[in-house]
Amino acid sequence: MSKDTLALILNGDVPLAEYATAIEHLSAMIKNLAEEVAKGVKIEWEIAQLKSSSPTTIVRGYSANLADVEKVVQAFGVVGQYMKDGQTIPYSESVAKEARAITGILNGKVKSVEFKTDAHDSMIDRVISEVELPSKNVTFGTVTGYVETISKHERLRIVVYDTLFNRAVDCYITDRKMKHQMLDSWEKRVTVGGEIHRDFQTGKPICVYNVRYIKVHKDMPPGGFMAARGVIPWKEGDELPEQKIRQLRDAG
Repeated sequence: MSKDTLALILNGDVPLAEYATAIEHLSAMIKNLAEEVAKGVKIEWEIAQLKSSSPTTIVRGYSANLADVEKVVQAFGVVGQYMKDGQTIPYSESVAKEARAITGILNGKVKSVEFKTDAHDSMIDRVISEVELPSKNVTFGTVTGYVETISKHERLRIVVYDTLFNRAVDCYITDRKMKHQMLDSWEKRVTVGGEIHRDFQTGKPICVYNVRYIKVHKDMPPGGFMAARGVIPWKEGDELPEQKIRQLRDAG
């Protein structure tokens, strides 16, 4: 797979009617994604390859700017990943509706569908309905971790690897005045404050919208936490702080 291609794979015995339905919703989903993440850009989508063993449709986008195609392809992969993980799709309802409709062809004969790009390969083996998706618990708070990705396409976004919950969290910045602050955070440990959307059941952060600030932390020398002093006495043989923190994280 290249960065300008995406694929929809249907696994099982696939009747023609179900295949046609999946392609119809795939076409609408790509169109709606392009309007959202590459607004105003003309992109032509063509079938680059068809495979019959497990019906696979590979689609390639053509545009004057390859980066616009890549944004749509990346978003397609994100949709599949969020459905696979049982998370609320982070795009408009017009996109989510078509994505869920693709899973609607799962009927016993068609056993699973895959959303595949160069960066994602997400297999979904159940019908995703709107009511099934978990409710989002939205609160103002902070996420702390290391910045792994920075994106300036269409909207400002950083991906913070949350060290507490051991997961990547997308953080969306609406105030473009924070652009330089965002760029300075690359590969550094930060605390991001904003509207945190959490998994309703586990409380784990899914994404952060309307980021209000990014605080960059000073680098700590390896093992520096060992120099910390607290009110709880410690003696040889007791659990180390990092062991206790790991237990609390894993329990969540």
